[in-house]
Amino acid sequence: MKLKQLLLKETKQLRFDYIDRCLEYASKEWDRIREDVKNRKEFIRKFSHGFCATDEQIENYNKMIIEAGYVEYSKDGYIDMNGRLSKNASAKFLADNVKLDNHQAMYHSQKDYIERAFKQAEKHYFNSIDRLSNRIQKKQLNESNLTLKTSYIDKNISTTISDGKKTVRAYTILAWGNVQKPHYRYLVK
Repeated sequence: MKLKQLLLKETKQLRFDYIDRCLEYASKEWDRIREDVKNRKEFIRKFSHGFCATDEQIENYNKMIIEAGYVEYSKDGYIDMNGRLSKNASAKFLADNVKLDNHQAMYHSQKDYIERAFKQAEKHYFNSIDRLSNRIQKKQLNESNLTLKTSYIDKNISTTISDGKKTVRAYTILAWGNVQKPHYRYLVK
């Protein structure tokens, strides 16, 4: 069996776990983005004087945006939803609105959005296996005598690949969060 096929067999559980996490995240992200856009539009509707002329009006609008939790204030300026800094809260707020309005979640049904996430996760998994296979082949193992032993630590995996003479260890680091898309990478030693 070729190295790539062995890796696909050994990482089958990783594939399912990773894709499950991506689909769960996509569903929550779609809901979160839609809800955030709806809330922001309601905020703009209530306080439509967002395009202010005087410094006092701008400062009042900035305070409302901060109180609503759309941006945070730090000593250096205003921090938007991506952690970027600006000197004007209303400008940051409006820029974030444009970004959210153009988010894919606003143009696709939830089913289509999740299907797209599934395809991206599958593509990432197979591309990662290709890259991993190439990295292991650079270690010049004898592919006709390969043995693989995989162990799981929570969702992460560690695979020991040996040809009887050389041994290579490959392991994953998976990460995800409430607003952080699931992702992983392989490390090879």
